[in-house]
Amino acid sequence: MNEQERLLRTILGEYGIREAGVIRALGGTTATSVYVNVAGKEYVLRRRPAEFSKDAYIDYDHSLIRYLSKHGFPVCPIVSTPGNKSWIVHAGETFELAQYVSGAPVMEPDEEQLRQCGRLLADLHRLGKGFAHGGKSDFAREDHFSILGPVLRDLRRSVAGRNRQTEVERLTDLASSISKRIDEELAPRLEKSVIHGDYHPGNILFHNGKISALLDFYYSAAGPTLRDIGDGLMFVASRRASPLDVDDIRSLTQTWKPDVNRMAAFLGGYASVRKLPDGIEHLATLMISRWIQCRVRGSRKIPKEERVAFVFNGLWETIDMLENVFPGSFMAAVRTKSSGEFSRIGRPEIERRRRSPLRCSRVEDIIPTEGAEDAFRRRHRLPR
Repeated sequence: MNEQERLLRTILGEYGIREAGVIRALGGTTATSVYVNVAGKEYVLRRRPAEFSKDAYIDYDHSLIRYLSKHGFPVCPIVSTPGNKSWIVHAGETFELAQYVSGAPVMEPDEEQLRQCGRLLADLHRLGKGFAHGGKSDFAREDHFSILGPVLRDLRRSVAGRNRQTEVERLTDLASSISKRIDEELAPRLEKSVIHGDYHPGNILFHNGKISALLDFYYSAAGPTLRDIGDGLMFVASRRASPLDVDDIRSLTQTWKPDVNRMAAFLGGYASVRKLPDGIEHLATLMISRWIQCRVRGSRKIPKEERVAFVFNGLWETIDMLENVFPGSFMAAVRTKSSGEFSRIGRPEIERRRRSPLRCSRVEDIIPTEGAEDAFRRRHRLPR
């Protein structure tokens, strides 16, 4: 028995599990997880990242999972120790145990699965309205400049060439200005509920064609519901050059393209449960902020000498697409479902500030042109 296995068995012993027949590693880019089978009973043991290991944060997450489970929402129920503790601290690290739920992520959901993903998110937002817990009152969203700023400053110090230094400075200015706008203008008036905060295919399990569980509530907190909807459109309903690999940060943050029919299926599923929130005209701004965060924060998982290239590979093209193309593709998605489920969408809010004309609905025609990056650089005074 090696040292790692001895540690795991020590932690499991705290839960009253003395004999674990099968232990194997599971994936993920944030937490370390292992599958445990004890006489046919299946569990997942997770080591929580230090930044999410404040007692108040853990209590919030576990209380939310229990609340959702009580209301029939598909989660992996939390397991408590014989002493009624739902997490263990050992040698300065925090561990939690949950029941294992059968299923696997679907990296490229079909239209029916996309509708299920939309309904799942809407159910979370609907139920979240009734959840009250103060444990994450100080929880800052990952794209807040108080979190991105230090990473960008480190990135600036690591860059040698003047052009790249200027580019990092411009990105820093853009991230700061968007964060300020969200704080001062958008957040006070956008609808809020409990949001998941990391809504991508790797956190949604399917079993026998149905969603069996939503995973990873580390980023859950009260926030604008549009933030989760943007994640759904960016990560779940979009198209990529290669399928997502949730164990690879480069794959998870690769550039993407909007797909009208896939967005329509996802949004239709959401709208079948609850009306899309007001403020849809600000969705692209929230998604740009999120996209910047994915690249900047994601760079921490990349070798230092490769971080600058990781951040800027396709960054500006995608931001330009979100500014100038995404609103039109979003409207195309809405118009493909202009009756029925989509009667629940607040169309005046969508129409109020359309930022680009609807010219077509074919995915190939709504992707930015080759000159999009140059246009964005000129508009934001960025060097080549």
